[in-house]
Amino acid sequence: MSARTQHVVAHGGQWAVKGEGSRRATVFETKQDAIDAAQQIAAETGTDLLVHGKAGQIFYPSEIKSSLDEAILRMEVREMVRALRIPATREQKSRK
Repeated sequence: MSARTQHVVAHGGQWAVKGEGSRRATVFETKQDAIDAAQQIAAETGTDLLVHGKAGQIFYPSEIKSSLDEAILRMEVREMVRALRIPATREQKSRK
């Protein structure tokens, strides 16, 4: 069996852990529960972990501690975007 990256993804009103390319998912009530489970799977199988936001964007790889909350991650992403001078999308501009 080949090693697959584990993904934490939004799943209806809940969160799921899916192995890359898999049709099956394990569903959790909270994002943190899904992250914790995915970290354990990734550690046991020697695979990577990617955490996605509700819109599918990737927030951080597995080497960043799961205790970081989404607000801190958003601030870090904004700072990286500013540093790279990436123009905001229309959707991002409309939220301001």
